[in-house]
Amino acid sequence: MFNIILKLDNFLGAQDCNHLIEHFKNNIDKTSPFGDRIILKYKNETILEKLNSMMTFFNFKNIDNMEIVKWPEGSALPPHHDDGDFLTFIIFLNEDFDGGESVIENIKIKPKLGDLLIFSNGLYLHEIKKIKKGERFVLIAWYK
Repeated sequence: MFNIILKLDNFLGAQDCNHLIEHFKNNIDKTSPFGDRIILKYKNETILEKLNSMMTFFNFKNIDNMEIVKWPEGSALPPHHDDGDFLTFIIFLNEDFDGGESVIENIKIKPKLGDLLIFSNGLYLHEIKKIKKGERFVLIAWYK
C-alpha cells in the first residue's frame, strides 16, 4: 500500500473545471443521492491519461469508481478510513463556497479550483468539513 499525501496546484484549468460542473448539471437526471451528497458516475479518459503522464508511480487508468460529486450547503463527512481502498484522487472543481475543507491526518486542505489531491485513503484518517455556504463540486476516483 502507498503511503502518500500529494497536492498539485492547477492540475485542471478553470474552463475544464466549469465544463465538468456543467456536465453534472446537464445530466442531473442521471445523478443519485449518496448520504447528503449527489453523485454522477463519470469516467474521463483524458484526465486519467494526464494523471498517468505526470504521475508515473501508479497506473491511474485502472479506476474502481469515478464520480462528479456535488456537496450541497450543510453537507460534511466525518473522520473515517476507506476500508479496502488503496488510493484516491480528488480534483476540486470550484472554490466559490465557504467551508468544505479536506482534512487528512489533521492537515487541512482548502479547496482551490483545479487543484489535485492524491492520498492513501485506506491508510489515512480523513474528513470533509461542513459546507457553510454554497456548493462544493469535485471529481473523485477510488482504487482498490
